Amino acid sequence: MLWASKDEAAIGKSEGLRRLVDGLVDLEPSGEVPLISQLLDMSDRRAALPHLDRHVRARHDLNAAAMDLVCQRLRAGTAGPVSWVLGAMHRDGRVRQQAVNAILSGALLIPGPPGHAAASSQDASTPAIRNWVGSWDFADPESRTGPLAALVPVLMLRTADWVAQVRKAARAGLPARLAVDPRYLPIALKSIALVEARTHGRFITVCAFEAFASAPQPVRDVLTVSPNPAIRRAAIAASRNSFDEQMRRR
Repeated sequence: MLWASKDEAAIGKSEGLRRLVDGLVDLEPSGEVPLISQLLDMSDRRAALPHLDRHVRARHDLNAAAMDLVCQRLRAGTAGPVSWVLGAMHRDGRVRQQAVNAILSGALLIPGPPGHAAASSQDASTPAIRNWVGSWDFADPESRTGPLAALVPVLMLRTADWVAQVRKAARAGLPARLAVDPRYLPIALKSIALVEARTHGRFITVCAFEAFASAPQPVRDVLTVSPNPAIRRAAIAASRNSFDEQMRRR
Protein backbone atom coordinates (compact mmCIF):
# COMPACT_ATOMS: atom_id res chain seq x y z
CA MET A 1 0.00 0.00 0.00
CA LEU A 2 2.76 2.45 0.90
CA TRP A 3 4.65 1.74 -2.32
CA ALA A 4 1.49 2.46 -4.33
CA SER A 5 0.95 5.63 -2.31
CA LYS A 6 4.52 6.69 -3.04
CA ASP A 7 3.96 6.17 -6.77
CA GLU A 8 0.83 8.35 -6.62
CA ALA A 9 2.57 10.94 -4.47
CA ALA A 10 5.40 11.19 -7.00
CA ILE A 11 2.96 12.55 -9.59
CA GLY A 12 1.24 14.85 -7.12
CA LYS A 13 -1.96 12.92 -6.40
CA SER A 14 -3.47 14.34 -3.21
CA GLU A 15 -4.85 11.04 -1.92
CA GLY A 16 -1.53 9.28 -2.49
CA LEU A 17 0.30 12.04 -0.64
CA ARG A 18 -2.16 11.83 2.26
CA ARG A 19 -1.79 8.05 2.55
CA LEU A 20 1.99 8.25 2.27
CA VAL A 21 2.30 10.78 5.10
CA ASP A 22 -0.04 8.84 7.39
CA GLY A 23 1.65 5.55 6.55
CA LEU A 24 5.16 6.85 7.14
CA VAL A 25 4.23 8.34 10.52
CA ASP A 26 2.62 5.03 11.56
CA LEU A 27 5.70 3.11 10.37
CA GLU A 28 8.30 5.23 12.16
CA PRO A 29 8.07 3.52 15.63
CA SER A 30 8.63 0.11 14.01
CA GLY A 31 12.36 0.70 13.69
CA GLU A 32 12.30 -0.57 10.09
CA VAL A 33 14.90 2.01 9.10
CA PRO A 34 15.95 0.44 5.75
CA LEU A 35 12.30 0.30 4.63
CA ILE A 36 11.62 3.82 5.88
CA SER A 37 14.74 5.06 4.12
CA GLN A 38 13.69 3.51 0.82
CA LEU A 39 10.24 5.06 1.12
CA LEU A 40 11.81 8.46 1.84
CA ASP A 41 14.14 8.14 -1.15
CA MET A 42 12.61 10.23 -3.94
CA SER A 43 15.84 11.07 -5.71
CA ASP A 44 14.86 9.36 -8.97
CA ARG A 45 11.47 11.07 -9.10
CA ARG A 46 12.34 14.70 -9.57
CA ALA A 47 8.94 16.19 -8.74
CA ALA A 48 8.14 13.88 -5.83
CA LEU A 49 9.91 15.74 -3.02
CA PRO A 50 8.51 19.17 -4.03
CA HIS A 51 5.04 17.59 -4.23
CA LEU A 52 5.44 16.21 -0.70
CA ASP A 53 6.86 19.52 0.56
CA ARG A 54 3.88 21.48 -0.80
CA HIS A 55 1.35 18.92 0.42
CA VAL A 56 2.60 18.86 4.01
CA ARG A 57 2.67 22.66 4.15
CA ALA A 58 -0.53 23.52 2.26
CA ARG A 59 -2.80 20.55 3.03
CA HIS A 60 -2.13 20.24 6.75
CA ASP A 61 -5.81 19.46 7.31
CA LEU A 62 -5.50 16.16 5.42
CA ASN A 63 -2.81 14.85 7.77
CA ALA A 64 -3.50 16.85 10.93
CA ALA A 65 -3.31 13.87 13.32
CA ALA A 66 -0.10 12.54 11.75
CA MET A 67 1.57 15.96 11.79
CA ASP A 68 0.58 16.40 15.45
CA LEU A 69 2.46 13.15 16.17
CA VAL A 70 5.47 14.47 14.23
CA CYS A 71 5.52 17.59 16.41
CA GLN A 72 5.16 15.54 19.58
CA ARG A 73 8.08 13.32 18.61
CA LEU A 74 10.26 16.32 17.77
CA ARG A 75 9.48 17.90 21.15
CA ALA A 76 10.06 14.65 23.04
CA GLY A 77 13.33 13.85 21.28
CA THR A 78 11.92 10.56 19.94
CA ALA A 79 11.77 11.65 16.31
CA GLY A 80 13.38 9.56 13.60
CA PRO A 81 13.89 10.09 9.87
CA VAL A 82 10.16 10.33 9.10
CA SER A 83 9.52 13.06 11.66
CA TRP A 84 12.69 14.89 10.65
CA VAL A 85 11.65 14.95 6.99
CA LEU A 86 7.98 15.78 7.52
CA GLY A 87 8.79 18.25 10.33
CA ALA A 88 11.17 20.04 7.96
CA MET A 89 8.16 20.56 5.66
CA HIS A 90 5.73 21.78 8.34
CA ARG A 91 3.79 24.98 7.72
CA ASP A 92 5.16 26.45 10.97
CA GLY A 93 8.68 27.79 10.46
CA ARG A 94 9.55 27.05 14.09
CA VAL A 95 8.83 23.36 13.53
CA ARG A 96 10.83 23.35 10.30
CA GLN A 97 13.79 24.89 12.10
CA GLN A 98 13.50 22.36 14.93
CA ALA A 99 13.48 19.51 12.42
CA VAL A 100 16.50 20.90 10.56
CA ASN A 101 18.39 21.20 13.85
CA ALA A 102 17.41 17.64 14.76
CA ILE A 103 18.75 16.31 11.45
CA LEU A 104 22.03 18.11 11.97
CA SER A 105 22.63 17.75 15.69
CA GLY A 106 25.21 15.21 16.75
CA ALA A 107 25.22 13.39 13.43
CA LEU A 108 28.32 14.74 11.74
CA LEU A 109 30.69 12.08 13.06
CA ILE A 110 29.54 8.82 11.55
CA PRO A 111 30.07 5.87 13.91
CA GLY A 112 31.73 2.81 12.46
CA PRO A 113 31.70 -0.83 13.59
CA PRO A 114 33.11 -1.54 17.07
CA GLY A 115 36.88 -1.08 17.16
CA HIS A 116 36.95 0.97 13.96
CA ALA A 117 37.59 4.68 13.57
CA ALA A 118 34.78 6.91 12.34
CA ALA A 119 34.56 7.50 8.62
CA SER A 120 35.96 10.74 7.30
CA SER A 121 36.09 12.65 4.06
CA GLN A 122 39.67 11.47 3.59
CA ASP A 123 39.28 7.70 4.13
CA ALA A 124 35.92 7.00 2.50
CA SER A 125 36.54 4.31 -0.08
CA THR A 126 36.18 4.92 -3.78
CA PRO A 127 34.15 1.69 -4.26
CA ALA A 128 31.53 3.14 -1.91
CA ILE A 129 31.02 5.86 -4.51
CA ARG A 130 31.34 3.60 -7.55
CA ASN A 131 28.86 1.08 -6.21
CA TRP A 132 26.35 3.66 -5.04
CA VAL A 133 22.97 2.01 -5.46
CA GLY A 134 20.55 4.48 -3.95
CA SER A 135 20.27 7.56 -1.81
CA TRP A 136 18.59 5.49 0.90
CA ASP A 137 21.94 3.89 1.77
CA PHE A 138 23.42 4.62 5.14
CA ALA A 139 26.54 6.76 5.03
CA ASP A 140 28.31 3.86 6.74
CA PRO A 141 26.91 0.69 5.12
CA GLU A 142 28.97 -1.67 7.32
CA SER A 143 27.58 -0.50 10.64
CA ARG A 144 24.19 0.54 9.19
CA THR A 145 24.34 3.59 11.41
CA GLY A 146 24.81 7.29 10.95
CA PRO A 147 22.79 9.89 9.10
CA LEU A 148 20.92 8.87 5.98
CA ALA A 149 21.86 10.28 2.61
CA ALA A 150 18.13 10.60 1.83
CA LEU A 151 17.97 13.47 4.32
CA VAL A 152 20.32 15.62 2.24
CA PRO A 153 17.71 16.75 -0.35
CA VAL A 154 15.43 17.89 2.48
CA LEU A 155 18.23 20.01 3.96
CA MET A 156 18.89 21.36 0.48
CA LEU A 157 15.26 22.47 0.14
CA ARG A 158 15.45 24.27 3.46
CA THR A 159 18.54 26.24 2.41
CA ALA A 160 16.10 28.12 0.16
CA ASP A 161 13.35 28.40 2.80
CA TRP A 162 11.36 31.64 2.79
CA VAL A 163 11.97 32.08 6.54
CA ALA A 164 15.44 33.46 7.21
CA GLN A 165 15.98 31.54 10.47
CA VAL A 166 15.22 28.20 8.81
CA ARG A 167 17.41 29.09 5.86
CA LYS A 168 20.25 30.06 8.16
CA ALA A 169 20.07 26.80 10.14
CA ALA A 170 20.16 24.63 7.03
CA ARG A 171 22.94 26.65 5.42
CA ALA A 172 25.05 26.49 8.55
CA GLY A 173 24.88 22.70 8.75
CA LEU A 174 24.71 21.39 5.20
CA PRO A 175 28.31 22.18 4.14
CA ALA A 176 29.62 20.23 7.14
CA ARG A 177 27.30 17.32 6.29
CA LEU A 178 28.69 17.19 2.76
CA ALA A 179 32.28 17.57 3.96
CA VAL A 180 32.14 14.81 6.59
CA ASP A 181 31.87 12.02 4.02
CA PRO A 182 31.97 12.33 0.22
CA ARG A 183 29.46 9.52 -0.09
CA TYR A 184 26.87 12.26 0.41
CA LEU A 185 27.99 13.94 -2.79
CA PRO A 186 26.05 11.83 -5.33
CA ILE A 187 22.67 12.66 -3.83
CA ALA A 188 23.65 16.32 -3.36
CA LEU A 189 24.75 16.69 -6.97
CA LYS A 190 21.67 14.86 -8.19
CA SER A 191 19.40 17.17 -6.16
CA ILE A 192 20.79 20.57 -7.16
CA ALA A 193 17.98 20.98 -9.69
CA LEU A 194 15.39 20.77 -6.89
CA VAL A 195 16.57 24.05 -5.42
CA GLU A 196 18.74 26.16 -7.71
CA ALA A 197 15.87 27.87 -9.58
CA ARG A 198 14.12 28.92 -6.36
CA THR A 199 14.44 32.29 -4.70
CA HIS A 200 17.53 31.98 -2.47
CA GLY A 201 18.44 28.84 -4.44
CA ARG A 202 21.86 29.89 -5.69
CA PHE A 203 23.48 28.95 -2.38
CA ILE A 204 22.97 25.25 -2.98
CA THR A 205 24.87 25.19 -6.26
CA VAL A 206 27.83 26.98 -4.69
CA CYS A 207 27.69 24.67 -1.65
CA ALA A 208 27.61 21.45 -3.71
CA PHE A 209 30.34 22.65 -6.08
CA GLU A 210 32.60 23.58 -3.14
CA ALA A 211 32.01 20.17 -1.55
CA PHE A 212 32.91 18.51 -4.86
CA ALA A 213 36.09 20.60 -5.15
CA SER A 214 37.12 19.54 -1.62
CA ALA A 215 36.52 15.83 -2.18
CA PRO A 216 39.47 13.48 -2.83
CA GLN A 217 40.48 13.29 -6.51
CA PRO A 218 39.44 9.62 -6.93
CA VAL A 219 35.94 10.51 -5.75
CA ARG A 220 35.72 13.41 -8.19
CA ASP A 221 36.92 11.18 -11.02
CA VAL A 222 34.26 8.56 -10.30
CA LEU A 223 31.45 11.11 -10.11
CA THR A 224 32.33 12.73 -13.43
CA VAL A 225 31.75 9.39 -15.19
CA SER A 226 28.71 8.36 -13.13
CA PRO A 227 26.11 6.32 -15.03
CA ASN A 228 23.46 8.61 -13.54
CA PRO A 229 23.08 11.54 -15.98
CA ALA A 230 22.12 14.09 -13.32
CA ILE A 231 25.12 13.23 -11.14
CA ARG A 232 27.47 13.16 -14.12
CA ARG A 233 26.31 16.53 -15.50
CA ALA A 234 26.53 18.23 -12.10
CA ALA A 235 29.96 16.72 -11.40
CA ILE A 236 31.30 17.88 -14.78
CA ALA A 237 29.89 21.36 -14.17
CA ALA A 238 31.47 21.41 -10.70
CA SER A 239 34.78 20.25 -12.15
CA ARG A 240 34.73 23.03 -14.75
CA ASN A 241 33.81 25.56 -12.10
CA SER A 242 36.75 24.43 -9.97
CA PHE A 243 39.10 24.74 -12.95
CA ASP A 244 37.80 28.23 -13.76
CA GLU A 245 38.31 29.29 -10.15
CA GLN A 246 41.89 28.07 -10.23
CA MET A 247 42.58 29.96 -13.46
CA ARG A 248 41.12 33.18 -12.06
CA ARG A 249 43.41 32.98 -9.04
CA ARG A 250 46.57 32.74 -11.15
